[in-house]
Amino acid sequence: MSATIEAAKPEAAQGLFYADADAAEAFGRRLLLAHDLPEQDAARVAQCLVHADLRGHDTHGLQTLPHYLDRVRQKLINPRPNLTVKRVTPMVGSLDGQDGFGFVVATKAMNEAMDLAREFGVGIVSAYKSTHFGMAANYSLQAVEAGFIGIVFTNASRAMPPWGGREALLGTSPIAVAAPGGTELPFDLDMSPAVAAREDPTRGAARPANPPRLCARRARPADHRSECRARWRHRAADRGA
Repeated sequence: MSATIEAAKPEAAQGLFYADADAAEAFGRRLLLAHDLPEQDAARVAQCLVHADLRGHDTHGLQTLPHYLDRVRQKLINPRPNLTVKRVTPMVGSLDGQDGFGFVVATKAMNEAMDLAREFGVGIVSAYKSTHFGMAANYSLQAVEAGFIGIVFTNASRAMPPWGGREALLGTSPIAVAAPGGTELPFDLDMSPAVAAREDPTRGAARPANPPRLCARRARPADHRSECRARWRHRAADRGA
C-alpha cells in the first residue's frame, strides 16, 4: 500500500507506520528543502535518517526529523553552513561546522579524511561547532563504500552514571568502525557504551514483548523513560553507591 493512501486514513496516525524507503526519503527531503537546506544537503540528511531505519535503529531514524526541523526554526541549527576544512598538518584537518546539520558536517569531514588518506595513507579530520549527526555508521560506511577503513568517534552530553554511581556523568559517545571485507561482507561496528539508546525505554513500552534489558524488572518493561531512570537510581542506591 502506498504511503499516500495510508496517510489519508485517520487510523494511520496510530502505532507503527510502514512506507517504501524511497518514498520515506523523498518525504524527508521535501521537508528539509522547505526549511532552506540546499538540495544536496537535504538529500544527505534524509538518506542518513532512512538508512538508520533500514538498519533497525529507528531511534536515529526518520521519526527524529521533527526534532531537527524544530531546531532549525529556533535557529539552533544553521541550514546553510559554509564548510571548509583547514589543514592542521599534511594528514590532519579541522572543520568548523558553523552549527550546521551534523549529518552534513560529518559527511564533509569524512570526504576530506578520505582525500587526505588517498595522498598520505591516513586522513584525520575533527569537527567542532557541529550538531547531532544521527547514526555513526553512516560515516564509517561512507568510507567503506570508497574502499577505505572508516573510524568515527563523537562526544555526547552527560547521560549515564559510571558503574555503581547515581548521577549522570558519562555521555553515550558512540564508536563506529567499518572496513572492506574483500570477497566477504565488510566489517561493520556501530556501538555505544550504553546498554540502550536514550529513546529505547519508550520503544520498550510500545513493544512490551521486547523490553530493553536496562529497564526490565520482573519481566515488565518500563512504560516511560523517567520511570526507567528512577529504577536505575534506585538500584544504585541499593548497592550503597
